[in-house]
Amino acid sequence: AQRHRLPLRLQEQMLAHICLKYRTDSEGLQQQEILDSLPKAIRSSISLHLFYGLVNKVYLFSGVSNDLLFQLVSEMKAEFFSPNEDVILQNEAPTDFYIIVNGSVDLLQTVNGTEQIVGHAKKADICGEIGVLCYRPQLFTVRTKRLCQLLRIDRTTFLNIVQASVGDGNIIMNNLLQVCTLSHCGLMY
Repeated sequence: AQRHRLPLRLQEQMLAHICLKYRTDSEGLQQQEILDSLPKAIRSSISLHLFYGLVNKVYLFSGVSNDLLFQLVSEMKAEFFSPNEDVILQNEAPTDFYIIVNGSVDLLQTVNGTEQIVGHAKKADICGEIGVLCYRPQLFTVRTKRLCQLLRIDRTTFLNIVQASVGDGNIIMNNLLQVCTLSHCGLMY
């Protein structure tokens, strides 16, 4: 990082991520690696036990079928992020969205070269969904405030699951539209 003269903030994020990776490896916290080594049925059962209740609380999935939630939870990946680590960058391509399991994040926008905190998200909140569902560049940078565990699902997997259930897809889009209308989230411009 220093040889390539990367900005100090990026160097710090890289070091924190490597330290977290070392810590999770040495303390046996490699939850996703253990899950990935198990048969799919066992993985799904564990994920459902750990995360179904949380995902069921996410505004985006309010009113959808249990079948859809089951499929989504089975495909989500649990990841850890160290404090002050960027999870999503403003204006990046929308590839994934995240649900906060533990910890909290700041939502930042860069205006005239200056980062401004425009919101916060906590347990059971979702980040990056507007970019994924509307196929728009991400509206915010999402940065962890402290150690966070997040559930990640990629856009392609999510859309493939939702396309199989048109009714649930309509519910999800209505939930998004309702929240964006109430919060003036920038969906319309």
